[in-house]
Amino acid sequence: MATLIGIVSQVVGEVFAVASDGSRRPVSEGDRVYAGEQLVTGATGAVAVSMTNGQQLTLGRDSSITLDAQMLAYRGETQAPVVEAPQPPTDDDLTDVERLQAAIEAGDDPTLQGEATAAGPGAGAGGAGGAGGGNSFVLLTEVGGALDPVIGYPTEGLNSGPEFPEAEPIALADPAVDGIPTGGTVSNQVDEEGLPDGIVGGVNDLDGEATQVTGVLGYSFGPDGPGAFVWSTAGLAAMGISSGGVPLTYEVSADGLTLTAYAGATVVFVAQVTDLATGSYQFDLLAALDHAAPEEGGSDENDIVYLFNYTITDGNGTPATGSLSILVDDDSPTLTVGLNEEIEGRGLNLQLDETVGVDREAPGETADGNDDDGAGYLGRATTELGGGGLVSLFTVGGGYGQDGPGSLTGNFYFTGIPAGGELSTNLEATDGGAIVLQMDGDDVVGVDGDGHVVFRLEIIDTLDGPQLQTTLYEAIRHDGTTTTFDEALNLLLGDDGASLGLTYEVVRTDGDGDQITASETLVLADEQGSILTFDDDGPTQNVGLAQGASADRLAMELDETVGVDRAAPGETADGNGDDGAGYLGRSTTALGNGGLVGLFTASGDDGQDGPGSLSTSLYFSGIPAGGELSTNLEATDGGAIVLQMDGDDVVGVDGDGHVVFRLEIIDTLDGPQLQTTLYEAIRHDGTTTTFDEALNLLLGDDGASLGLTYEVVRTDGDGDQVTASETLVLADEQGSILTFDDDGPTQNVGLAQGASADLLAMELDETVGVDRAAPGETADGNGDDGAGYLGRSTTALGNGGLVGLFTASGDDGQDGPGSLSTSLYFSGIPAGGELSTNLEATDGGAIVLQMDGDDVVGVDGDGHVVFRLEIIDTLDGPQLQTTLYEAIRHDGTTTTFDEALNLLLGDDGASLGLTYEVVRTDGDGDQVTASETLVLADEQGSILTFDDDGPTQNVGLAQGPRLICWRWNWMKPWAWIVQPRAKRPMATAMTVPATWVARPPRWAVAAWSACSPPVAMMVRTVLAASAPACTSAASRRAAS
Repeated sequence: MATLIGIVSQVVGEVFAVASDGSRRPVSEGDRVYAGEQLVTGATGAVAVSMTNGQQLTLGRDSSITLDAQMLAYRGETQAPVVEAPQPPTDDDLTDVERLQAAIEAGDDPTLQGEATAAGPGAGAGGAGGAGGGNSFVLLTEVGGALDPVIGYPTEGLNSGPEFPEAEPIALADPAVDGIPTGGTVSNQVDEEGLPDGIVGGVNDLDGEATQVTGVLGYSFGPDGPGAFVWSTAGLAAMGISSGGVPLTYEVSADGLTLTAYAGATVVFVAQVTDLATGSYQFDLLAALDHAAPEEGGSDENDIVYLFNYTITDGNGTPATGSLSILVDDDSPTLTVGLNEEIEGRGLNLQLDETVGVDREAPGETADGNDDDGAGYLGRATTELGGGGLVSLFTVGGGYGQDGPGSLTGNFYFTGIPAGGELSTNLEATDGGAIVLQMDGDDVVGVDGDGHVVFRLEIIDTLDGPQLQTTLYEAIRHDGTTTTFDEALNLLLGDDGASLGLTYEVVRTDGDGDQITASETLVLADEQGSILTFDDDGPTQNVGLAQGASADRLAMELDETVGVDRAAPGETADGNGDDGAGYLGRSTTALGNGGLVGLFTASGDDGQDGPGSLSTSLYFSGIPAGGELSTNLEATDGGAIVLQMDGDDVVGVDGDGHVVFRLEIIDTLDGPQLQTTLYEAIRHDGTTTTFDEALNLLLGDDGASLGLTYEVVRTDGDGDQVTASETLVLADEQGSILTFDDDGPTQNVGLAQGASADLLAMELDETVGVDRAAPGETADGNGDDGAGYLGRSTTALGNGGLVGLFTASGDDGQDGPGSLSTSLYFSGIPAGGELSTNLEATDGGAIVLQMDGDDVVGVDGDGHVVFRLEIIDTLDGPQLQTTLYEAIRHDGTTTTFDEALNLLLGDDGASLGLTYEVVRTDGDGDQVTASETLVLADEQGSILTFDDDGPTQNVGLAQGPRLICWRWNWMKPWAWIVQPRAKRPMATAMTVPATWVARPPRWAVAAWSACSPPVAMMVRTVLAASAPACTSAASRRAAS
């Protein structure tokens, strides 16, 4: 729509508005005039226009002007670039208007002033009229003011317009005056669409695509003849126009005839006067200008109007000004959207199957395999269009034009369903009745009579671009034949002329914001057909093996051993303790998830006919009716074993007709399970080095197999029946689920309940004779000395003696009994080696443990046996006995004589043990050895404890005049203290020289100089651990 310039407020005479197509219309007060129209006044015409920006435009007689939007940019508060500001006028420079104004101000009649009007069409400024001819207009910038004309000539009444005479007055000769040149005001237009890559057409576009225009500027030099011409650049830079983002600069040639606009080094346009005398000009547009963007979401070419002012000077130097108005028409984008004929309709067809699970088919029918169900829906189908997805179905044309690219956006949506309405279809929900199409937000939904959404059609985003997706939530009724289960039903609309469409709407915006929108619609459904097809469902049944199901899960291993399982040395028994009353072994599978049924998968559906019945069964297969299958097995007593059917069970029967084992299906709380029971031993011709050899059942004939079959029979509501089964192989010539373990001798030895080293604890006292104690100490009374030793202790275990500390169990197995031997021995001391201890002999130093034959001996640094630990036979069975031969150093306190010292080993990890070993040999020489060790001593403690000895002293009255007593000084070994009877303490103790004690016992005589009178005494020296003996008067002599 053209831009409104203003409303005609006053008209005098005839005035016309000429459109761009050349059509003319007369204008009168109240008429609207628009950009692009040319106002033309006749010889008697004049017009005033109230512009939309508040300004007033007036146009005088024999004038014309092209209206453009640039006129609206001029405001009263800024100077309108109509003419350059003239120098202060002289009388010669005054125009007719100025003379009229001067006359009014002087009080003269303005109608009697000025030059008489010329008659004829050639009258008016600029000479001959015509397109672009001379005209004069006044743009009033201050309107609406009030002025009380209290001076000058009264002008009241001019509102009615000028009065024109009936006839032209007679022209009178004017006095000779100086010629006055006049400038013209003309306009023209160029179109950027004519530039390379321009696009013809657009909103508010002008006719044509000219980039070069010519015309006449309409000025006149007057009678003084041509002088000079110069373009003005004033005000051009202030317009802020740019090209390609680069601001324009303006330059006028030296002769003033050429004005050039530059964007950097690029020439954008050139205005040139080609003939100075006639005023001919040429305007060339060479590059596009940057036009203002339209309002958001709008589209407008937003043309730019340039007003180029100029000044002419006549032959004697009188100036006049004029202007050339050039409208530069913007270029706007174009856009077309159409259907891609090459792929229209291809790849859009969506077929959905309402079957849940594997597709189903009737006998003789082939299902199409549409297994498209998922969590929360019955079926889902999505288009897989390449090349941008749904975009590839459409073509987009057009261009951005001279303004360059901005953006191109597309949007898809469904059309055809009335707002808040619906479209009827040929579909019915199985449960819900007739289906209609409605809009749910941006999606199309098929809704049944209960208001349930049966299916949804939507536009989704994918990596390949937007795609159509249809999701089916409920089954759709198919009233077809009963002989096909997978019948297809196409969606049709119920009303003639109704259609469901996919619309692609595209919006193109060029570099300066001009925008254009176009769209195209692809029909998805009508009364003839659609892109949506729904497959029927029917009864079906499938049986297969469950994921991970294999015969390995049914493997059963039976052991013919009765009791604890046994293994040879280096062999590991598998612990199949499966024997029971009446059989050697029994094994039962322990499958969860329904037992044996869980090994299979069964899927099916009754379809649209509804449920009927469903039955299942498990049975063995592969053994011919009344026949048998040979195997690799032999009974220990009975020969070759074959497989036969015994009712529903499989039995292994030997040559004597005895059932060696039975395989059956049993019911449990966890569902049906397999159970195998072994009644007789099976021969194992393997090595003698393994006791628990396993023998797997194999069938003897190639191709033979024993299977477990699961069968399902489904019958729908109208009696259609389908049967499906699957078989899991249990045994063939390669292997089977049944393995039978051999038997062999076994032996176990352990510690008896309650057995510990504490039961063997022995305490020996090195005291000879009555035990002794320090003052305040109580002796424990260990009188265990005897001839040839200081002490001896023997365990007194009942229940077989040392053997009672251990348990031993075993069996000879299938080979029968051989022999059984037992032994007890010490362990832990390396052969030929020794173990260090914490003990020291009083005379001999550190004691180590060594083996002496079968005994353990404690040997000191001199090689003397300090004590011996041995196993002896008694009536109660073997016992431990320890004998002490020499005293052991006790570095404890001096206040206790009977201190106990426990034997400890000196090395971490070292131990002295008592080992019980049992060797069993079965009837064919297989031998098994077992043993157990009870620790007797280690670095933490032991069963052996040695009690210390201490000194004793007795004092009595001596014969003679004076009695002297002495006692042992425990604080100073080998020191004697002699005290007179009068109990007068002596000041000095006597220390016995070391030489006195080298070879006890000895007698020594010492003179005690500290006594007065001196005392001579006989001293009997003993070992440090012994007390002095005073047994006779002869040993206690005193002299003075």
